[in-house]
Amino acid sequence: MRANTRDARALLLGAVGVVAILVYSFVYAPLAGRWHKATSGRAKAEKRLELLQRLGDRNRTSQQRKAELAPLFMVGPDLQGSERYLPRLIDQLENLSGFDALQVERYDPVRAHPGEHYAPCSLTVVFHCKVDALQDFLYEVQQAKPILTVDRLSILPDKRQPGSLQVHMVVSGYLAQEKLLGEEGKAVG
Repeated sequence: MRANTRDARALLLGAVGVVAILVYSFVYAPLAGRWHKATSGRAKAEKRLELLQRLGDRNRTSQQRKAELAPLFMVGPDLQGSERYLPRLIDQLENLSGFDALQVERYDPVRAHPGEHYAPCSLTVVFHCKVDALQDFLYEVQQAKPILTVDRLSILPDKRQPGSLQVHMVVSGYLAQEKLLGEEGKAVG
């Protein structure tokens, strides 16, 4: 029995619907969840920094405050020229356990605007990977110490490798100013 054009259109529309549901269920929904978790890290980092500023105990020494900040932020003498900390940011990314599954094409520095007591040190990373490798890597970025955040994420199908993704991701580490730690154990702010 031969299908007429109306039946063929209905069958094609049904097939497109099934493909759309599968893409949503197995690609978009998992990545959207990871993206939400990764972007919430930036707000958490800013809240942690504010908390550290407000709760600065005047009895603690500068070295004690520096020891508390060290696991969360990169610490530098000033916030100008935060791009000189890019090699440290690249090393941190390359040491994450999910990094080995990525095929990195390039790193591009991103000009960042410093805040009053901290400055983002941002980098665009362009790489190719499978969906599960991207999920694992985003999880590792979220858990990283010093804190890393994903500020932008662009995902496209990789034309050169079927089944792979081409990813453009802006990652930021945060540079805290040594001045934040104060002199002679006095909290600033």
